[in-house]
Amino acid sequence: LKEATGCEGVNILQNNGEIAGQSVFHLHIHVIPRYSKDDANIKWTPGTQDVDKLNAIAEKVQKILQEWFENLENYSVLKRNMS
Repeated sequence: LKEATGCEGVNILQNNGEIAGQSVFHLHIHVIPRYSKDDANIKWTPGTQDVDKLNAIAEKVQKILQEWFENLENYSVLKRNMS
């Protein structure tokens, strides 16, 4: 994309949920060429987040994923046993 457009950088973006800017409700990926003087407003300042809060969220996500995979494994075993 940089070679084709001459852009200086690229954002690859997937919005998930209306509050995050999703307007078409299926999975799609935006590939946005970026230029030093463009007006795209995609900003995030690294290092400004509450690390304790992020760690608490990460623990919750890990627990949810662990439960999800355990349920998936149990479902797969049940399905195999029913065949």
